[in-house]
Amino acid sequence: TILSAPFGYSQQSEETKTILILCALSPAQPAYRLILGGIRQKLTEQFGDLYSIHTEYLEIESYPKDDYPKERFDIYNEKYRNIKLDLLICVGRNAIGPIKQFAEDYLLNLPTISIDFDFSEYGFKTDLKLNNQTVVVGMKLNFDKSISEALSLFPETTSVFFVGGTAPFDKFLMSLAKEASQIIDKSKEIIFISDKSMDKILQQVHSLPVNSLIFVPSFNTDLKLVTYHNPEAIRLISMAANVPVFAYSDMGFGDGAVGGYILSFEKIGLLSGVFAIKILQGADPNSLAVTEQDYYDYIFDWRELKRWNLENSDLIPAESTILYEEISYFDKYKWIGGGVLLFIVLQTLLIANLIRLNRNQKLMTQQIIESESKYRNFLHQDRILRMGQITASLSHELNQPLTAILS
Repeated sequence: TILSAPFGYSQQSEETKTILILCALSPAQPAYRLILGGIRQKLTEQFGDLYSIHTEYLEIESYPKDDYPKERFDIYNEKYRNIKLDLLICVGRNAIGPIKQFAEDYLLNLPTISIDFDFSEYGFKTDLKLNNQTVVVGMKLNFDKSISEALSLFPETTSVFFVGGTAPFDKFLMSLAKEASQIIDKSKEIIFISDKSMDKILQQVHSLPVNSLIFVPSFNTDLKLVTYHNPEAIRLISMAANVPVFAYSDMGFGDGAVGGYILSFEKIGLLSGVFAIKILQGADPNSLAVTEQDYYDYIFDWRELKRWNLENSDLIPAESTILYEEISYFDKYKWIGGGVLLFIVLQTLLIANLIRLNRNQKLMTQQIIESESKYRNFLHQDRILRMGQITASLSHELNQPLTAILS
């Protein structure tokens, strides 16, 4: 199936940037999601909706090596012949070969970003440049450093297991892992597990020796030709294993791999997006360069660190990024909860004090009322008594003989 995924405005305008992405393999590749997502993110940040992306998957793994069908590529030639393309992005293993062989001039002459593995340091040369306007994002796997960082995190390691699939690329990366394993201390046992079905692998990793580590260089298919891409394979292996699991890239990170010094396809996508912007704005592709630091990262899964009692370890490199940290509701909101609790306690004390003061006020008011009532009664009684005395005195004086009064 030929896939075309326009992104942004479907109607082109003078301002619209149009990019064609040719992916070497099928769309099932997990790395494509991260790479294409990073490219789109950067283009959207820069151009908003004023760009469009067309994505095609060559699926070269479906054909014999060096025998890609011309009639299939002719479909792409015809499809994009009358579309004004501003940039070509080639993604994946050996994409440049069939493009060089079958693409028409309008594709061959486009400014190009080539994203592929670079195994030249291992003696394997791959054609990574389409033309003299190509910036190569060549991913070089640093097996040695990835292994060293994992061993430094688990210094008590006595056994190292390398687990791989049966696909050609799985076998190729396993061969590179065997070469890189020579840096491991000879006192440690090194075991390679391949050419097995997934169920057999899961049985074996279930009870490995204590102080062992597992590395998964690449996993696409097992012995039964069942497809297990790296993320799924690592998830299954990590769930079954009684020891930590490592991968060489972020394909499997978040699915059970501890992390470490790994190649980041997410960073590859973002970097390629930045390069695309620069080229679309007129930069010379040959002026753009890539270093290992651009696509490698120290990154760890907090859940796996906790699983192996390393979440607070001093062995984790200081520049590391820790993801997927699980914070309990109490830990996340303990200060807010403490503040609310303190507020409630203070409010309760204040209300209790106000109630006490109100009760005392009522008691004092009642006492004052009673005192005033007694005082009024006293005055009333005194007034009555004094009036009685006056009346008695007057009566006495009125009842005396006239003579006594006149005398």
